[in-house]
Amino acid sequence: MPEVVVDANLVVTALVPREQDQVVDAQFDTWRRTGTELWVPPHFFPEVTSTFRRKVVQRELTEAQGDRAFADLKRFPVRLFPTPQPF
Repeated sequence: MPEVVVDANLVVTALVPREQDQVVDAQFDTWRRTGTELWVPPHFFPEVTSTFRRKVVQRELTEAQGDRAFADLKRFPVRLFPTPQPF
């Protein structure tokens, strides 16, 4: 099964209505069709949720849109890299 590491910005673009992009949507559709596993690093969820929060505070998103994006994020099909152990 193919695998790819997904950048947080791609997921934000896919989940935020005002930022949706046909190229990004097409890429996620291709990955979905080919059964590609999407991997994310440990800082992914804090980074994405922080971006949603900032967009709500700056009024780029309504609270309802931010809540919807967060709910969609919780269902987004990604796998988290294991957290590295300290020395």
